[in-house]
Amino acid sequence: GELQGLNSEIEELQGQLARLESNPNKRIRPIDLSEGLRALGKTYTRKQIEYMIWEVDEDLDGCVSYEEFRLMFTRNVNDTTGL
Repeated sequence: GELQGLNSEIEELQGQLARLESNPNKRIRPIDLSEGLRALGKTYTRKQIEYMIWEVDEDLDGCVSYEEFRLMFTRNVNDTTGL
């Protein structure tokens, strides 16, 4: 059911994360995030994209580094509050 679907999604995301580990210096720029979301059928304004990045951008360089992504991913996977 739903739990199995979530577990499958988590496994897929962990696989994608493992692929990112091979290039830990790669950064996700606003345009990268925008294009990725557009490929998923989602459209956001530039300001919304910048805000999404700001939420996880620990070093305030305007991009999401591998470490920032990993930290955000781990927080969300382990979150039990539902917030």
